[in-house]
Amino acid sequence: QQMEEKPIYVNKKLLDRKYVNGRFLRPTHIGLAVTAALEDHAKTITEPKMTAVLEEDMSAITEGNKEMEEVVEESRNMLMTVMGDLKAKEKDIGTAIKDALRKHNYIGKCKNCGGDLIVRTSGNGKRFIGCTSYPDCETTYSLPQSGFITSADEVCECGSPKIKRKSGGWTEIMCVDANCPTSVAKNTLGKCNTCKGDLKVKYSRTGKRFLGCSNYPNCKTTFSLPQKGYLHSSDSKCDVCSFPLIKGVTSGRAWDFCMNKNNHKKIEKKTKSSSTAS
Repeated sequence: QQMEEKPIYVNKKLLDRKYVNGRFLRPTHIGLAVTAALEDHAKTITEPKMTAVLEEDMSAITEGNKEMEEVVEESRNMLMTVMGDLKAKEKDIGTAIKDALRKHNYIGKCKNCGGDLIVRTSGNGKRFIGCTSYPDCETTYSLPQSGFITSADEVCECGSPKIKRKSGGWTEIMCVDANCPTSVAKNTLGKCNTCKGDLKVKYSRTGKRFLGCSNYPNCKTTFSLPQKGYLHSSDSKCDVCSFPLIKGVTSGRAWDFCMNKNNHKKIEKKTKSSSTAS
């Protein structure tokens, strides 16, 4: 049981520290930068030789060829050497990693002042995009709280940069400005049957996407959405409730679904009851 849990624990730590990302783990700018910084300034810790020596020593203890105290002393000396290297180059390693973090979080240029737009974290732990020229420039953009965000290396027609969001094995590219016409058109999936407002893709505090009315808080109509795949509006109506259908696309497969599908059983039950009564 312990052998099965260990790889999961190690991978989670790498993911939490953003050293790797993706369904099939790949190194991020941060992971590559940490490795490069250590190779440049503390090469001993990145070489497999140290681990190999420790494994050989452990085997030697098992076989009775070495005493545990001897191996512990050997290991302590090796680790002291590594710590000495890290301490001596602490400033250089920190600078290299800091530069990599900035590169990793870079999204694009601010259309208002020309500064750099980077991913930041608020005091309550929420991520957003802010300008490096703050407080002179207070340009900010909200971000989905789930998924792996990177620059798409593209500029939208509105002048704002685009981001690439990877989540659950699928990728979407979007403008950072939610008020951009392209964002509004992309995120509007139909009209609200309650108040005729626009039903837009929104994100909860936990990063889950859902469909909400543009007239909130006056209209609190919401619908759940699948968390994977691309979503597109459709001109078709549901045969059961006449709500707009949404087209979903994932892994090359497309399907239509009703945004009000969770209420279909209630509608069908009510219709059946009315027919029986008459």
